[in-house]
Amino acid sequence: MMHENRFIALARVASPHGVSGRVKLKLFTESVESFTQHLPHLTYENGEKLTLKITGEAGGMMIAAIESVTNRTQAEQIGGSLLGVSRAHLPETQEFSYYVEDLIGLALTRADGSDFGRITAVENFGSGDIVSIQTVLGEELMLPLTHQNFPEIDVKRGVGIVSPPDIIRAEQSRADEEL
Repeated sequence: MMHENRFIALARVASPHGVSGRVKLKLFTESVESFTQHLPHLTYENGEKLTLKITGEAGGMMIAAIESVTNRTQAEQIGGSLLGVSRAHLPETQEFSYYVEDLIGLALTRADGSDFGRITAVENFGSGDIVSIQTVLGEELMLPLTHQNFPEIDVKRGVGIVSPPDIIRAEQSRADEEL
């Protein structure tokens, strides 16, 4: 199920920093060190390679100089750009851990083996990861990414078990009976 060529975003260009072309980066990695280890393989989302050097930190964001960006106007033009690597350049995950991107498209079943739906997105609005699911009934459902809601996830096979809260189970059962 893993897509080795899938682009994995590690940072977003937030804004220019000064007039020399440096930019502020919002990192999506756990640390600056985990971001900088990927510098040799870093690209824009369109696959264009770039050379980047971290030059400082300000307000929780990293300040970086990108070799091809030499003035504020160029820095403004790349604002909002995603920077990342191909999935193939990321280390393998340990058991019970995975990259969010690997969850997109994952088929979900209930514990009894019946189809439940497919993961369409994973968002984080500040209080943890939220999984968007397109159910087999065509409904969009959002659940926190917790072990209670997702007791088993097998990224290599592309499947997971979902155990939705009781209120959702009751609604799903009613909808199943109506079919």
